[in-house]
Amino acid sequence: LAAEVLAEERRKFEEEVIALQREVRERQQGMEQAYAEAIATVRENVIAILQNLVEQRGIDVVLPRSGYLVANRELDLTDEILGELNQVLPSLTLDLP
Repeated sequence: LAAEVLAEERRKFEEEVIALQREVRERQQGMEQAYAEAIATVRENVIAILQNLVEQRGIDVVLPRSGYLVANRELDLTDEILGELNQVLPSLTLDLP
């Protein structure tokens, strides 16, 4: 009888572990989805800001900082873009499951 009780307790415990693992996996997927949506929102806003600057200033090319070795610091738009992004999108709420 003790072996049967032990086996039943073990089965219940294993079911709990599986359920918790499933819950963790689902929450992790939800967090990854929320993160991806937040990044997409930021990216869309940055692109809109860049397009506006390109039109206003007649800029021909915009390169990511990682896309060049050396450039005149006056050509770096990072701080300006971040400042405008902070005005347009001062905060971002993640919809977590």
